[in-house]
Amino acid sequence: MAGKPLWSWFYGFCASNRYNAASGDSGTPELKDLAEVERRLQMVSEDLSRCFHRISEHQEMLNCILSEVEKKRDQLQEDKSICQMESCLDKMQVIYKQFKKARKCLRLPYNEEQIHKLDKLNLGHLAKKVLSVFQDDCVQKYQAALSAHGNQMRKVSEIRKHLKMLSSSIAACSVEMSGCQDCLSNALDRLPQKILEEKTVQASSVPAQVYTNQTHQDMIFGMQELREQMKRVSHDLQFNNSIIQRLSGVVSTPGL
Repeated sequence: MAGKPLWSWFYGFCASNRYNAASGDSGTPELKDLAEVERRLQMVSEDLSRCFHRISEHQEMLNCILSEVEKKRDQLQEDKSICQMESCLDKMQVIYKQFKKARKCLRLPYNEEQIHKLDKLNLGHLAKKVLSVFQDDCVQKYQAALSAHGNQMRKVSEIRKHLKMLSSSIAACSVEMSGCQDCLSNALDRLPQKILEEKTVQASSVPAQVYTNQTHQDMIFGMQELREQMKRVSHDLQFNNSIIQRLSGVVSTPGL
């Protein structure tokens, strides 16, 4: 709904000299209906402006969360802790396989305690290194990631709650738009009879009749144009609201 606010389409038309006080019709029911529609549309425009402002704020929050997730993902890809642990485990597995192979060699005098003393020392050293990397690096990084994930999910939950409120507000605006559309339709339905009555009353005044006819023709054209615009806007509101409802119904879990 870019461009002028919704009610401004109608405001210029209502304030136009085409049918205002110059014709003396400012007290007719049709013009009173138009003034009421103008007031209601202005309120709808203000409500929608607030909704769109909140949607922009939520979009910025989601963009920040997405940036954080991408940053964490890049950090994980660059992290060497897992590679260090895997390297140590591979070395331990090689030592263990050599140990089993040596025990099966029956041609050599076998003294397990002496022959494999160095292997046992290496296994112990590698095991301590794996444990150190896990406790000092992996656990701390996991706790930090878990805390960040919790903060992100709280933000997402808050956004989801606000989206539900926005969905209700936009639905109310859509209902109000439908009411304004019905009001315009009723006014358009009454105008032909109104014009016919004025033709009868002003039959003796040709110039005034021509001016009045032109005034009402402009009024009808403007109201018809506005009604079509309102139909399109109402359809857009319903479509956008359906998107917001789908978004508010699903909580996306940001990946770390």
